[in-house]
Amino acid sequence: MPKIEVWKCPHTGKLFEHKSSYERHLRREARNRRDRRRIKMLRQAREEKMAAWRAGLTDILHLDDYILEHQRMLWDMARSSMNIGSIAWKGISTDWYPIVETVSTSFRYSELVSNTHSAPLTGVTNWGGRKEDAPRGYPGFVGSIEWRTRFPEEGRPKNISSCIAGSLFSGDLVGINTGTGGSRGAGEKTGIIRYQYSVSIFLDDWIGLKRSHFLECLSGRKMETA
Repeated sequence: MPKIEVWKCPHTGKLFEHKSSYERHLRREARNRRDRRRIKMLRQAREEKMAAWRAGLTDILHLDDYILEHQRMLWDMARSSMNIGSIAWKGISTDWYPIVETVSTSFRYSELVSNTHSAPLTGVTNWGGRKEDAPRGYPGFVGSIEWRTRFPEEGRPKNISSCIAGSLFSGDLVGINTGTGGSRGAGEKTGIIRYQYSVSIFLDDWIGLKRSHFLECLSGRKMETA
């Protein structure tokens, strides 16, 4: 009985009758492994960066200034996130982004912030309590947020969508969950856009706030809210 020589890929287990096909497959698999390692490293760096961002805030009353200080990072996160908000950034130079001029927030603390539409990064959503074994909410803050953006003229793209200004918190690791609301401005014509939304923040996402809350509870004082 004639013997057939085959080559077996050590990574996928696939068999090849021709050495040339086997070598092409190995080169392709090597590229795929390099790409997966690169994506994994980028994702890990992104997660670490945003974890540090959320850990850096220790007082909810300082959130307004905190957002202004880190606005470029938030725009970059919105640009790179795989969601609807990021689509509007397609084709726009990475050197151009809106300028957040003002931020105003109002919060109150709650032991049960609704998880109907959003949840902590390590939590689960529970629409209408339909998941019997899942929580109906998590500790955190609820309130409103308003920000005013300006579109710089230098390098401003043509036919830019005003929804870019509303994507400030659309990054999937930001931890600021906007709800109902929308824009209040002329948008594309003036380059000035105001957005106002309901907002929720979960303590599990913000380690600095969570520690502050724990210390407040130990001291017997309620956490201060705006």
